[in-house]
Amino acid sequence: FYFFSFLFILFSVSIQAQDFSTADQELFFMPTAYTMPQGASYLNFPELYFINYSYAVTPSTHIGLFSIFPVIKDFTSFLTVGAKQNYLKLFPSASSDHIFQSALFTTYSPVAGLFTLGNVVSIGKYSHSLHLGLSFIKYKDYTPNAFFILIGYRIDPFKWLSLISEYTNVKSKVDMNFYGGLLTFGIRVRPGETTALEIAALKILTDSEKHILFPFIKMSIYFK
Repeated sequence: FYFFSFLFILFSVSIQAQDFSTADQELFFMPTAYTMPQGASYLNFPELYFINYSYAVTPSTHIGLFSIFPVIKDFTSFLTVGAKQNYLKLFPSASSDHIFQSALFTTYSPVAGLFTLGNVVSIGKYSHSLHLGLSFIKYKDYTPNAFFILIGYRIDPFKWLSLISEYTNVKSKVDMNFYGGLLTFGIRVRPGETTALEIAALKILTDSEKHILFPFIKMSIYFK
């Protein structure tokens, strides 16, 4: 971990600064409605085991690929393609930040047969925003289908620090939920203009006292 952290911080100071704030396009798990400038891309490593890459085809369109590191033979089973399309931006004046944005997002895992389609709304400035999302989930021929409910909040006490919280739940006609939902809360630190490090805790909201907190870490690098 310390080796990866050293390389991560070293890389962050060796790249020229960019206008886009690294990782604005998502919170811990859920996407935001925000998109990168055209031609930009980002690479992140959730739990240092998964790998996620996205590219901005246009200023409002992302395409991406998600998988795990090839540490097992059937790592291709985890391959997932995704896309996000921002279709609405409202702002009070030309000189102010957008205060309301909305985007469609979708993912598809060919081997697993998992398909998602959702919409997310981001309200407020990048540094102080509320995010609301709803995602439809289709798993092969399994019925009934389910919906992900996504709620996130971010506030930046400093330019280099974000406090983030997320709530996620799954709803369907059968018992396909987290028994109260999944709560994630933590921080995002930006040691450089093009890097971000996230450290958080996951809590499954149940009546059981056996579930405590699970750690979460993610590193992100932004390219332009």
